[in-house]
Amino acid sequence: MKNKLKKVSLLTLFKVLIRLRKNLRVVENGMEPTLYEGDIIVYRPLRGRLHLLREDQIVVFTAKPSLEIVGRIKSITSSGVEIIGDNEETSTDSRTIELESVLGIVEALASAKK
Repeated sequence: MKNKLKKVSLLTLFKVLIRLRKNLRVVENGMEPTLYEGDIIVYRPLRGRLHLLREDQIVVFTAKPSLEIVGRIKSITSSGVEIIGDNEETSTDSRTIELESVLGIVEALASAKK
């Protein structure tokens, strides 16, 4: 079951301003129909709290030091996290990553789609 993201609220924006949350712009279509190119997501950094990760969550992870990618957790094992994109036809980001590569859990969305 795909979880719904809440819309960005004033409280969420305040948390971004005081750096309790981070934001990221979606630049590809691998997460359609949940996220579209141009959408802005707000995520909660994990800061080592890996116990917060759950299957079906949308997360931000790093594949390279300067590359942040958005994906959905398919499964979690002791050796890593399997990440998939919602758009099975175009998603090229499906992979298994180390738990420590997950930067945060997506909490809110400011949609660019009208």
